[in-house]
Amino acid sequence: MDDIQEVQQEVLSESHYKVLKLMGGDEVFCKVVQEFSDALVVEMPMTIVKHQMVMPNERQKEKRVVEHTGLDRWMNYTHDDTFVIYKDRILSFGNLAPEVLVYYKMLSKKARQESGHMKDVNESDVMLEIQENLEKVAQIMRGEEEEDMIEQLEEPIPSKRILH
Repeated sequence: MDDIQEVQQEVLSESHYKVLKLMGGDEVFCKVVQEFSDALVVEMPMTIVKHQMVMPNERQKEKRVVEHTGLDRWMNYTHDDTFVIYKDRILSFGNLAPEVLVYYKMLSKKARQESGHMKDVNESDVMLEIQENLEKVAQIMRGEEEEDMIEQLEEPIPSKRILH
């Protein structure tokens, strides 16, 4: 009996995952966590991004354009996970397809982990790290190259950008 209840709970919880078509043209994948008469509170909204890449075609010795589709955070420059979307800005909505739901959950989990990591970072610590990196670059530019300096510069500053 517990297995049936778990499956029912999973189906009910997945019905909260929506794709919203907004008036501005955005399509937003999200989890609806609360509904009010005039607004929705959504968690981890992500938008569709498309990138065109030129790929070589080995058989015909030509290049072809390939379009890749992925997801990115809907609102950048914030570590917030929940947002309010007013219903009068929504044109239409629907449930996420199962295959898209798996992809969305994977990327939203990754984005949540990265934004959680960034919350622990102090602004002054980031500025200090940037200043140290600039000093190392200046030393390298003056010809004072050292292998350990170059390796230290290759360590990336954490980023919240998620593109697939």
